[in-house]
Amino acid sequence: MMWFAELDFIHDTGASMMGVYQGDLKTLLGPFAATAGPTIPVVGMVRSRVASGDYTTRQVIEVEVTILDGNRQRMTAWTRTRCCLNPGSWTLSTVPRLDGQVMRDFLYLATSPASGRGLHISNTRSDLNLPDLDLASNPPIPLPVPPPGTFAQGYGGWVVPLAGPLLMLKAAPGAPP
Repeated sequence: MMWFAELDFIHDTGASMMGVYQGDLKTLLGPFAATAGPTIPVVGMVRSRVASGDYTTRQVIEVEVTILDGNRQRMTAWTRTRCCLNPGSWTLSTVPRLDGQVMRDFLYLATSPASGRGLHISNTRSDLNLPDLDLASNPPIPLPVPPPGTFAQGYGGWVVPLAGPLLMLKAAPGAPP
């Protein structure tokens, strides 16, 4: 019996490994999820640093993945990859599933100054079809440069008293105390 499960991921250049949620396992097991049929073995553990700066340890499983284009056509062959297992289930309020290295490993990715920071993705380098910009004749518009001696303005700050502890100045209007 063959089947596939379709899960949405976001491309995150900082993600070193693909991640799915424990709640996704029933979807990945397809028709076997409600039976005592095949299970998904843990092939290792990974310790990684998350966006908050904390370290976390996660189980690692192997899954077979492919990437679909905007017309839902496969761009890559089915490929086995390792994936960390995040606790819980995905919801709109949780961290999205991250693709890890998968797109960078199998597709050509590019950006262009004229694409509004869009990401161009293709199976071949020649299919990227990026605009050929003559930056020498059409340079990007530079940001204005402030005059020398301009300093950033801020509210509050540290005051070093002549004697005693360091004190923080009063918060700016609208800032929490």
